[in-house]
Amino acid sequence: MAHTGVMEQAAVIAQWPEPETLTAAETDQVLVRLRRDRDAKLQRLRQLELQTSGSSDPIAFLDLTEARLELKILLDYWRRLLAQSLARQEWPALGSEPQAFADRASGSGWCSARALVPLTPDSLLFVHGPVTLWHAAALAEELAGDDDRIVRLAKCAFHHELTSEPRITVWDASIDAPAGAEQSGVAVNGTFETAAGRTLKFTAIAEEAYIPARRAGWHPVTAAMIARQGGKAAQPAAINEKLGPGLWPGSGAAERPGDVLLAKTEAIMAAVTQNMLVGERVMLLARVADLSIGTGFSAWLASKPELQFEFNWDRQKPIPGRGAFVPVRYRILPEDTGWQRTMFICLDSHIGF
Repeated sequence: MAHTGVMEQAAVIAQWPEPETLTAAETDQVLVRLRRDRDAKLQRLRQLELQTSGSSDPIAFLDLTEARLELKILLDYWRRLLAQSLARQEWPALGSEPQAFADRASGSGWCSARALVPLTPDSLLFVHGPVTLWHAAALAEELAGDDDRIVRLAKCAFHHELTSEPRITVWDASIDAPAGAEQSGVAVNGTFETAAGRTLKFTAIAEEAYIPARRAGWHPVTAAMIARQGGKAAQPAAINEKLGPGLWPGSGAAERPGDVLLAKTEAIMAAVTQNMLVGERVMLLARVADLSIGTGFSAWLASKPELQFEFNWDRQKPIPGRGAFVPVRYRILPEDTGWQRTMFICLDSHIGF
């Protein structure tokens, strides 16, 4: 029976060690197991939701309910483990240590490397989206060379979470994509533009054998926005977040395009997550377009930018076994007067009852 399965799953969770008894190394080992179990449970949940769509079979409904409860039990334990990790963390702030790479390869008009990405307090279960973009930008800067500079993230799409270190490939749009760069399973892809008018494409693909070993704390921008006291809503119709020079006193350090991109995308994500009661949900950015990174972050803050978001909760699109796409439009004043359309993924929201 489905109820028996849930009880067995709860018993397994109960046998896991109490978070406060674990060393940092032991916590990492448990997180690897949680990451793999979560992926397996999400796959099963997706299959069951597709099978039960439009079905009136009570057994199928019970199986689906069991799968949802199993995932909820796992996530509840993960949140306890995450809270314990954050309470004792002594990780360097995200962005304070340079990007790192291994297994490099290159050719005429392209370069590729495995990014030694850090996990951050945003989850510890998968790689934070801005972290991936930060590393992609570093490789794009190398490809652009000393006589050019990337100035814009023209577009980017996140297709699924990265639970391992990614191989990131960047190439000039004037040539064919290097072998393997556009294979199935691409987690992230996008396009940079340079001051000289070049277009550089990039992809990120999981290197399943390499679990991220690095850790980083909150980015200073995110930490500052977390410290702000503001009202939160479960499903806000709109969010307006005004920034200024006082947000991050050390923002002058973010002058390189990759560092500017990291700080800006951190601000975008924090503006949403710190104004929303997330609860059981994890909000992930699915798309971003036309993001300027041509000037330093301190100069951008000096312009007193205002981040505006409008959410269309009535047009959510369910993702079987995952959550839902939430249509959003946004703009960053004063540099952008027109609205950009994007999408957030409300992940794991389906576990609520």
